[in-house]
Amino acid sequence: MADDQNQGLEDLDTDILNNEDANDPAAVAFEALRNTVETLAADLTREMMTIRSGIEFALDRMEQRGAPVDYSPEIGRMERNQAETNERLQAIEQSSALKHGPEHYARVIENSGESLVRTAAQHLERQASDLERAGRNLSAHVASARERNRQNRWFIIAAFCGMLAGVVLTLFLPAMLPF
Repeated sequence: MADDQNQGLEDLDTDILNNEDANDPAAVAFEALRNTVETLAADLTREMMTIRSGIEFALDRMEQRGAPVDYSPEIGRMERNQAETNERLQAIEQSSALKHGPEHYARVIENSGESLVRTAAQHLERQASDLERAGRNLSAHVASARERNRQNRWFIIAAFCGMLAGVVLTLFLPAMLPF
């Protein structure tokens, strides 16, 4: 019905244009405008048909694909991992190792090295004094052993002299006695 009305208007327009002078610039401009509007309407109709077929195709594809994938659990897991990472980073940032600079640690290492050397030197001095004491004790034992050896020799000599004197007295004493 609308097409019949449009056809009737077109016939009316061409009748009006035919009655007027064909060289009239207003008539020529109107005819050019009408052709442009008709071309645009045809292009718009084709474009709408293309859009409609694209939308129908997209809807068909969506129906074929099914329900959309729910990524909520994966996103939740990623958020938890991110939160844990943030907590660890904050703990690392609060670490005393990062609060102090390299100069501080150089001094700490130097002080601990000095302390280690001092402790080792004291330990070595103690060991040396223990060794000296052991040497003195050993020397005293050796000297004591020598002294005992000398005493033992004198004791043996004295015992031998005593025995010899006893034998001599036993032999000569009865002859010297008056009874």
